[in-house]
Amino acid sequence: MNDNILLETRELRQIYGKGRDRLEALKGVSVKVHSGESIGIIGLSGCGKSTLLRILAGLETPASGTVQFRGQTLDFDSRKSLRDYHRKVQMVFQNPMSTFSPYMTIQTYLLESLRSFGGLEGDGREQAVALLKHVELDETFLDRLPHQLSGGQLQRVVIARALALNPEVILLDEPTSALDILTQRAILELLSQIAKERNMSLIFVGHNSSVVRLLSHRVYVMETGRIVEELFSETMLQDAKEPYTRQFFPENLKKVVYNY
Repeated sequence: MNDNILLETRELRQIYGKGRDRLEALKGVSVKVHSGESIGIIGLSGCGKSTLLRILAGLETPASGTVQFRGQTLDFDSRKSLRDYHRKVQMVFQNPMSTFSPYMTIQTYLLESLRSFGGLEGDGREQAVALLKHVELDETFLDRLPHQLSGGQLQRVVIARALALNPEVILLDEPTSALDILTQRAILELLSQIAKERNMSLIFVGHNSSVVRLLSHRVYVMETGRIVEELFSETMLQDAKEPYTRQFFPENLKKVVYNY
């Protein structure tokens, strides 16, 4: 693993509401991702992991603290800073349908970021074909509409678009939770393969330690807005000290109640 720090947060805090409705969603969260490294973030619903991911995606401004990419602090108030950041940090959401217009062809969807950031060559069809090839889909999908694809196929298309700008980091908000077990495994193996081929980092949010460990070198465990444990994926089953962490292990998952 490269020792260079690629992406880092320092003492992130996030607050929603005021007075009696005040909620401190993040309470001084600091994480580091090295070049070529992938990390997982696990925790119960409401622990702050999705808030952290939205801030890392530049979609939400923290109350305090910083996000740094290659040592440069992200300025959430600067469109240029965010634009430069989004060239290198892309996000894949939990529900692929939420990112599609029902009237937009797959080709149009795939090429949106190239149109926005520059780099579109001609009508872009060859570029779109190449992107689909990365996620093991073929040219026949380009002229289809979202409702003509399965959930697994749509998620592959979303991943393909995230790759269009050749990012260094892809953020993943439980991208396989709505898929069946076989499709989940295929998507996870695909992501792992792409990350290795491109020396790209993944930040994967979830609540199933088995799924998160498939993609991660290290795992951060979050509880009520804080990091309570940091573990290496390969040895987390042996090294976990917190009872809170151990509830996410496969033999205990059936006992956990999630409030979605």
